[in-house]
This record gives sequence, C-alpha cells and structure tokens, in this order.
Amino acid sequence: MGDRYAQVSGTKEVQRRKEVTLHSNLIRWGTLAALSSGFLWITGGLLTLAYPQAPAEVTGTRPDCLGTSVFSAACLGVLGGLVGLHSCQIGSYVRAGTLGFLVTFVGAACPQTCEKEEV
Repeated sequence: MGDRYAQVSGTKEVQRRKEVTLHSNLIRWGTLAALSSGFLWITGGLLTLAYPQAPAEVTGTRPDCLGTSVFSAACLGVLGGLVGLHSCQIGSYVRAGTLGFLVTFVGAACPQTCEKEEV
C-alpha cells in the first residue's frame, strides 16, 4: 500500500512541477514581451518624429506603414506583458483580479474602438 501512495503522490508532484514550470515560462515570456514592447514604443516615437504622418488625403508612404507596424507590434507586446503579469499575480487575487485582468486585456487589445473619424 505504501508503494501505491508513493505513485499517487509522485504523480501529484509531477503535475505541480509542470504547473510551476508553465507559470514561470509565462512570466519569463511576458517579461520579454513587455521589454520588447517598450523598445518598440520608443522606436515608433522616434520614427514619428523623423517622418511625421502624412495627411489623410495622401496615400500611405513607407515610413507611415513602418510606423504603424512598429506601433502594432508594441501593442502586441503590451498584451504579452499583461499575460506575464497576470501569471505572476494569479495566486494573490480572486475573481475581482481576474475580471480586472480580462477587462484590461480586452481594453488593450482594442485601442482603436473609441477613436472617432474626423469628417
């Protein structure tokens, strides 16, 4: 009977280690995404200073497309950073924290929804 208990508790230990590894990997990748996002925000800002965006009547130029791509990648990095932060803090909060994470994630994923078009 002792062997059976050792097998069951060993299985639980393996499962626990897999969960810890998953969380630490999410934290690690989230940190990398957040750092990359910060670098991309700075790069996008410098691109905007060097090549200001053309008026809406003019078709897009390469620097405009490059700047848009850099800012889009920066937004994705922010989402990765949020996932890493959530993975790090998941044990410290309950439903309100999870709900706050989901609202923040959706809000960061849809930055253009509140922007009005100028006529």
